[in-house]
Amino acid sequence: MKIAHITPYHPFSTLGGQERMVTDLIGWQRQKGLQAEVFSLSEEQGREWWLGFGHLPALAMLKRRIPDLSGFDIVHAHGWATEAVFSKKPSAPVIATMYGTIAQYMQNLHPPAWRRAYTSLTQLRFEKKTCAKADAVASLCKKQAEEIAQHYGFPHARPINCGIDAKLFSPKDKEKAKARVGLSEHGKIVLACGRMSVAHKRFDILVKLAERLPEGCTMVVNGKVPTRLAGMMRPNMVATTMKIEDLPYLYSAADLLVHPSCYEGFGLVTAEAMACGTPAVAFDTGAAAELIGKNEGGELIPGVHDGEKFIGMALALVNDEKEANMRGRQAHERASRFTIDAMAQGYYDYYGEIISGSAPCQEKR
Repeated sequence: MKIAHITPYHPFSTLGGQERMVTDLIGWQRQKGLQAEVFSLSEEQGREWWLGFGHLPALAMLKRRIPDLSGFDIVHAHGWATEAVFSKKPSAPVIATMYGTIAQYMQNLHPPAWRRAYTSLTQLRFEKKTCAKADAVASLCKKQAEEIAQHYGFPHARPINCGIDAKLFSPKDKEKAKARVGLSEHGKIVLACGRMSVAHKRFDILVKLAERLPEGCTMVVNGKVPTRLAGMMRPNMVATTMKIEDLPYLYSAADLLVHPSCYEGFGLVTAEAMACGTPAVAFDTGAAAELIGKNEGGELIPGVHDGEKFIGMALALVNDEKEANMRGRQAHERASRFTIDAMAQGYYDYYGEIISGSAPCQEKR
């Protein structure tokens, strides 16, 4: 099978969760003897400052980097790269993986009018077009598939969960893990990960939680904290940025992961931390419900705006070590099922259905 992967940014540059997922998928396919080729912006182009103006400049450049796609058995378009793929009118069937549902994102975050207008003209339009033109659509989780049906009237999106490296993300000895990531001097640790913001990642909830943590408990924020937010940090908050090879140790050093994001396509951070045996508190967005279950792996907070309930549930686990440890063991069991093999096999099986014409989503065309 010959597969063309079209993705906005170079997958091996590890810019974020999408790039990591594509990297893992391509690696699995090549290991299995499949011919998987990738077309994207180069690593250098992905770092260009002007791409910060939005999707349109990057889209124009991506279109120029996609060759003639004849000769491939299937074209796998990732995220908004579908727009560039459709411009090439490939003869092979196209499967599109949507890494989030921008209509739901806007509903959850209530962006300002100018951003809503721009997003409606770009990403929202791209996603609607994807559901109308792609031979098949994959989502990252069941909740996102429901969002696609709700907002775009497309009921056939196939949920294929993201996979994590179960060998890398596994429980480590807590004290040794603390030593490796430079946190030996700290007692209990509450961890938050991601590129911080107030509207999306709810940095304000993290600050309020930090104010109410028991004495001797530290909140570690792993990820970029903009200068305008750094001034909000409390004395018991520490900011850091870890390389991916150190993340399993950071997760294992933590007693609790808190992820108050208002929107996720999947929520890779939650899965990775849970696989390392750390219970998680998260809003019900992305795959959080599939990961945490009925609060076996932590606490699932209904909706996405109840900050007080989020803080209360986090504090309850911080203050109940026995309960947190039990949830941590359950977290490891639940998250360890979300493997790269399971993800990649899911796509391989879906490819076969699409090529043979038996995928139910093709009935929409």
